[in-house]
Amino acid sequence: MYWYFPFLTFSIFIGIWCETQYTLFREQNWILPLIIVLFISLFVIIRLHKRFVLYNSFYYIKYILLGLCIGISYSTIYNTFVQIPITMLNNQRADVYAIVTEYPQVYENNQRVSLKIDVEKSNLNMEIPYFYTLAYLPLTDEPIEPADIVKTKLFFYIGSDDGGFNREEYYSSENYHILSECAYRPTFEVIKADKVPILLKPKIWANELKTILENNLNQQNAGFMNGLIFGDTSELSIYIKQDFQKAGLSHVLAVSGMHIGFIVLLFLTLFGKRFGMIISCVVLVFFVPMTGASPSVIRAVIMYFVSVVGFYIRRDNSMLHSLCFALVALLIYNPYSVKSLSLQLSFLATLGIILFNKPLQNFLLLPFKKLKEHTLFRGIAYTIISALGCSISACIFTSPVLLLQFGYVSVAATLANILTVGVFSVLFISGLLLCVLSKISFIANVLIMIINILSEYVFYIADLTGNISGFLIYWDDAKIKILIVIFYIFMVLWCIFRKHLRYYIGIIVTTVIIALTVYINTDIENNKYEVKLFDDGGQTIAISSMRNQFAVIDCAGTNSQNAAESVLSYMDWYNYKNIDLLIITSLDNGHAKSVPELLKNTNVKRCILPNSYMESDIAQEILGILKEQNITTVYWTETGENIIQPKSLGINIIGGVDRKLGVRMKNGNIDLLTMHSFTPKMLSELLNVQNIYCKGVILSDSFIGGDERISEVLNTLHPYKIYIPTSFSEDNYIENIEYQTTKKHGDLTFTTTVN
Repeated sequence: MYWYFPFLTFSIFIGIWCETQYTLFREQNWILPLIIVLFISLFVIIRLHKRFVLYNSFYYIKYILLGLCIGISYSTIYNTFVQIPITMLNNQRADVYAIVTEYPQVYENNQRVSLKIDVEKSNLNMEIPYFYTLAYLPLTDEPIEPADIVKTKLFFYIGSDDGGFNREEYYSSENYHILSECAYRPTFEVIKADKVPILLKPKIWANELKTILENNLNQQNAGFMNGLIFGDTSELSIYIKQDFQKAGLSHVLAVSGMHIGFIVLLFLTLFGKRFGMIISCVVLVFFVPMTGASPSVIRAVIMYFVSVVGFYIRRDNSMLHSLCFALVALLIYNPYSVKSLSLQLSFLATLGIILFNKPLQNFLLLPFKKLKEHTLFRGIAYTIISALGCSISACIFTSPVLLLQFGYVSVAATLANILTVGVFSVLFISGLLLCVLSKISFIANVLIMIINILSEYVFYIADLTGNISGFLIYWDDAKIKILIVIFYIFMVLWCIFRKHLRYYIGIIVTTVIIALTVYINTDIENNKYEVKLFDDGGQTIAISSMRNQFAVIDCAGTNSQNAAESVLSYMDWYNYKNIDLLIITSLDNGHAKSVPELLKNTNVKRCILPNSYMESDIAQEILGILKEQNITTVYWTETGENIIQPKSLGINIIGGVDRKLGVRMKNGNIDLLTMHSFTPKMLSELLNVQNIYCKGVILSDSFIGGDERISEVLNTLHPYKIYIPTSFSEDNYIENIEYQTTKKHGDLTFTTTVN
């Protein structure tokens, strides 16, 4: 019976996935009846022919079909009574009565807050009592808090997929099937609650504890501790977050089973197993909503509760069955959570640990079992191998999802986890104790010292391991894909033929494949040429060559988007310390709005400007900073197309038009020409002097307007494709030439191998 429930759970997951994610599948009304007929037929065969040679196989198939029936049927019911009625509010306005369930995210002109809408009091025609929405509301003089009542008219809408990010899919997985905004400001009213519901009190407690950490620690460490304890990384520097991502330590900042283990360990140590279990269960009931109740933390708590029940009723607990039970519970609450990355990574990591960790640890511990029972060396070895086994087991199962969703996976994760083994548990418990004992000066000072020292150590390890050359494996090269596929094929064969393949053979083969992958990946990265067109409004382009030369063309941004931050985070990701070349094609806001901030926050070696420019505040500010920082500045006077050194950057400057520069980026199979806001007249003047041909051209959104001179210009350039940084237009065609926009795709990246 051990594997029947996992097979049933997996097929429920598949049934829900198909029913919720694929419209074409939902439209095939014959699928469910067919599965039911097959299930009944198998059931009858199994009952009548128990000695049938394929009896065991049919038994598994029966559970798979049953799971598919349950998954499809439940998703259909959920869609009928919950999801479809909510999404029917799309593009509708309604007066609502709602309860605030989270602290808002405050922006410059509005605030976004989670609302629980009371269906009956809002006079909405639905069978469900309530539903959740993320609402953009006007700013308020007094901060909005959980349990506050909001009365207003909301405009409902379904999230878009602008910028290459599917908001509808993401927010549905978070149980927000509809988004909203205040439709009529005079109707907006906030009423302070007389009494805070018990389920919302943990939100307020969490906010108070965060304030304690912020008052006792510096900004960086407070932001880190808020991420570690509560999963709130909103105040944590983007550079620290990126270091954790590259080092494979991001799971530390997303509350999960590890954090639940810290809490359980604390209370078991203080009160013993019997009473510690009860107290920890009570604490976890309040801790879950304090952390935002992500799928990863709910999964861990459900599994722990199952183990506690098993302990008290004296029944053995199966980790695999507990994991399956937790997954089914989460899918019942919200079938659309199948697309939640938090859920996928959490369950896959736990499944990997359940299946591989114990045999892997037993193999790695063989050389140490001959040591004396209580030697310090043996204890250290057991601790390190335990961390090593967990990390490797989790990475094996989560890496495919990371590669497909983010395009990279960190080989440094195992090393980083070994170097920080035990550190995060001390930090987590120290942070909790500081929240509780902050008023006792002596204890608080000791805890602050521990947190500061260990936080700096963790930052150092994340930076060190995250920037090891070649340890970030990217999914964009065919050779890397082949090696990764070979790795997983071998893993499957190893599991199937484990009786014939000893563990040391598997360890050797997988280690060789990983080492070869890292070596080839390092070679690819050291010879990569990359051009990135940022989605920040205006024009901002970064050029990276062989990971040792870096150039930036313009840095615009808008009032709500800071292009300098995007460039700086890109530099941090690839560990660039300087900008070797900054080219400003026009000294105006459409090209250079964020250049002053960029110049103030990083070192620029050389800057190229057009020879003439129109007087403006932004021009004067940029010229003043260039002079103040003694940056080598070249005012471009050449006409025609000229190569810029170093040649590895693949940059040619095109001059000959007043106040403007064109730039060609040409290397390998990349041939991009940026004439972002050249008017058709300017381009015509330029093209009268020289013939310019290119594979792709970057133009401003003014070209979407349909100027009659555009045809002549494009017929001269002969581009295969046009790229437009804009926040307004979808993909389309200009003069029968396809164009892509950053609105639709987000940042546009072009890569090749350096010639």
